[in-house]
Amino acid sequence: GFEPLLIPVVARPGGFAVLSTADAHDGYSAVAEEGWVNKMSARIAFTLGLYRPIAKATQITCPVLIQACMNDVVVSPAAAVELGRRVGRLAVLRQYADMGHFDAFVAQGFETAVAAQISFFQRVLATCQDPEFNQERVT
Repeated sequence: GFEPLLIPVVARPGGFAVLSTADAHDGYSAVAEEGWVNKMSARIAFTLGLYRPIAKATQITCPVLIQACMNDVVVSPAAAVELGRRVGRLAVLRQYADMGHFDAFVAQGFETAVAAQISFFQRVLATCQDPEFNQERVT
């Protein structure tokens, strides 16, 4: 077959890439490993717009942590909040008013996000240790 057509993943605003938001280039650069190549198959880009986790929200049957960076310009924070609403009682929604998309991966934003993840898993997994919890699910 043919070699895939490669396009940039990130660029500065106005540049050609899958992500060219104000924070995309610097944000990706901050979290990318040394030697990372800013390229992806163009055919994958066509599927990105079809990715809509909110469409499956009512099918979620286990606890889920949703972390919404309210200054995110890559992923809609309003969609994350709506996802939490649709999931209902199984959702734990954490909203970070002062964080953008890439802030959750570096410095204090990373520490904040990871602390919430650890707390969520400790609480959910502690529930799994409860004999009544296990007995209800064993058939």
